[in-house]
Amino acid sequence: MLSFKKFLKEQKEVNPEFNEKQAVKDALKWLENKYGKELYKFKHIPNMKFEGEKIKKYDISVDGKEYELRLKLFDTNGDGSSDTLGFDILPAIEEPEEDEEL
Repeated sequence: MLSFKKFLKEQKEVNPEFNEKQAVKDALKWLENKYGKELYKFKHIPNMKFEGEKIKKYDISVDGKEYELRLKLFDTNGDGSSDTLGFDILPAIEEPEEDEEL
């Protein structure tokens, strides 16, 4: 299993200009545009485990910057309905292009 420190180091090598603080601001901007401010509270949770139900992943672009956004719904007030979107944001990783065979 890959340690978190090693993962962060590899991410910085892949995209050295990734600024997590700016990425969180960009994610909040995107989330507010998609879901509005009334439906959910938004909470950045770095290194969140993505298991179970109510999980979504998006490839997003904000002001020309590409990210991978991971979301998970939570019930934080105990009323049985999901009211908070926890998220983690990573730099987008470009998939290598496959060579076309003729």
